[in-house]
Amino acid sequence: TNAKAKQKNIPKETKSEEPKTNGALMHLDMMSVKVPSGASLTRPNFRLIVDARTRVEFFEAYSTKGEMPDSTCRTLKAIYDDGIEIKALRMDNGGENQTLAKMMKSKDWKFPLKVEFTPRATPQFNSLVETAFAYNTRRAVALFVAAHVPKKWRYMMLPWAMMLISDLKALNPICLDGITKTRMEHWNGSIPKWASNLRTFGEAGTVTTKSTVQAKLEDRG
Repeated sequence: TNAKAKQKNIPKETKSEEPKTNGALMHLDMMSVKVPSGASLTRPNFRLIVDARTRVEFFEAYSTKGEMPDSTCRTLKAIYDDGIEIKALRMDNGGENQTLAKMMKSKDWKFPLKVEFTPRATPQFNSLVETAFAYNTRRAVALFVAAHVPKKWRYMMLPWAMMLISDLKALNPICLDGITKTRMEHWNGSIPKWASNLRTFGEAGTVTTKSTVQAKLEDRG
């Protein structure tokens, strides 16, 4: 009966084998942000891809969900060009993901990967990216609080904060196969150049405003 209907029991723990190579299994999900009255967010649709072995993340924000499939194909192409073979991509069967699956197999891309659709209402099958979204969102709030960012500006800055958090997580050291290195070094063998020029989130800076004609005692920034 309707009163006794419930979802099938799913084990809370699984014994699935961890991927042995980068790209063997990648998780994808999208999150849409509801913007309250008085706030501004031009790109409220977030996409996140997480590699199951290294936990390296690839974040992107969009004005509409329809922008996601083509952008994701470009992200996957960059990963293949980096010498990493993606064997499987796991995601739910939402409309934009169905479009992505067709696009990946089209004559324009022809990605040699397996698409895994998770069953309806079972986020645990895609938990790596689901929990990453939850973690990154709460960490973004912590960044805004520490930087004293006014609430009316937080939504506008959220895509950049989420991207920063994903990038910084790639610098976390982890141990794989008995070797301790950053996630990014496990991913492609190197630390990104920007890692040597990190600044504190929310740090005040000065931008030069000097023009060709400016009074001698006027500020230059």
